[in-house]
Amino acid sequence: MDQKTVYLPDGSRKTYFCGDNQTWLEIVNTVILPKWTKYCSSNWISPNPDAMYSSEKRVKGFLDRLAWLLLGDVDARGSMYKEMMREIREIPVSECSPDVENFLMSSAKPPVTGEDSKMKDTMPEKVALSKRKKKKPPEDWTTFERAQKLRETYPTALITFCVVNTENEFTYGGKRYHIKDSVEQYHPKHTSLGLLYDMDQIAVVDAERLHWYDQKLVPIADDDIETLED
Repeated sequence: MDQKTVYLPDGSRKTYFCGDNQTWLEIVNTVILPKWTKYCSSNWISPNPDAMYSSEKRVKGFLDRLAWLLLGDVDARGSMYKEMMREIREIPVSECSPDVENFLMSSAKPPVTGEDSKMKDTMPEKVALSKRKKKKPPEDWTTFERAQKLRETYPTALITFCVVNTENEFTYGGKRYHIKDSVEQYHPKHTSLGLLYDMDQIAVVDAERLHWYDQKLVPIADDDIETLED
């Protein structure tokens, strides 16, 4: 039986045991992730990321521990992982195009002597090069990529996630705000169990003035947020 210790969202540590008929992937999916899912979605970006016990560092520490838990620190498993990555990154010379194969083989020649010294190395006129990957447009970014961009754009800003009620209202800095109907991602969906809301939080970025972002950190225009009278 294998055992490993992980941190919980409250900072405490808990040891889990993996039996012969279990895998760590099963334990992570059924036991560990449910304890962390809500915490990660609300705290993986924080206003004080450099603080020793900031929620952002706690989430990163959990993800780092989770990677260690799933990949393991056993030499055999590490070797398997390295071998898998080597197979992904390397291809046999025999599978290259003739031009590339000839060019690679020409660089592994015996010492030049006698008449051979008069020969000059030749390089194929054109070698097929892979095209550079195009940068993804902002609309295709992941939430994590948007968070990184947000932190780069406003490095000293206070970023707060506020709870949005079923009337699309939220409170920040003692004031009440309303998200207009033009912001479709906050519209409820009609299901057999009733209304379902995909988003119940909004990110407020306080940097000289307020900026608004939905739960996936997609910008919301200022005109789509209105201040409510008390």
